[in-house]
Amino acid sequence: MPSRKENIDIIRGMALAAAAGAAPSEAVNTEVTEDFPNEQIKVRLRLGKRSAVFAVYNGDVERVQGESAVMRKVKAAIQAALSDLKLQ
Repeated sequence: MPSRKENIDIIRGMALAAAAGAAPSEAVNTEVTEDFPNEQIKVRLRLGKRSAVFAVYNGDVERVQGESAVMRKVKAAIQAALSDLKLQ
């Protein structure tokens, strides 16, 4: 079973890949914080000087590699964050 850190790294990688594809000339980075009261992680996606945040619930973090529905949900959250940045 993959570790939580591995799953978070996968989510970060998905966000970085999507951002780099949407804005190839921009610097991209991610930052993860754990929101324990709400049982989720928050991922800040940075493109140049702009940023947007999306959340992934702990249960979904644990299942991101094993369930395609969870993977689709994470991809949708990433696309929504990119949309907030007016990239797509």
